[in-house]
Amino acid sequence: MLIFSLTTGCALQFPLTAWQLLLAACALLVCAALLLAVHHRIRRAAQHALLFEEMLAYLARIAIALEQANVPTSDEIAAQFLRDLAEIERHDSPPQPALNPKVRQMPFRP
Repeated sequence: MLIFSLTTGCALQFPLTAWQLLLAACALLVCAALLLAVHHRIRRAAQHALLFEEMLAYLARIAIALEQANVPTSDEIAAQFLRDLAEIERHDSPPQPALNPKVRQMPFRP
């Protein structure tokens, strides 16, 4: 059997059987499968590392935002509570009769 060499351009003579070629093809397929498996593990580990770093960056941003947040004072909280109570009392008036008894207006609370 003649096999053509790509590098030298000449024909080399190797006595190869079909069985030997089949075994060589199987060996190459096994090597390719192993390389793909190793590449997949390395890539997945790198993705997890990048995801972890990105999550840490977001958590750091959240922590900084919480530290700089404007926390209301007790006077501001009391004033907001009194405003909410006044609004609730204003909306607790008896409802006006509607034309359609199945429909009723809901109070608007911003």
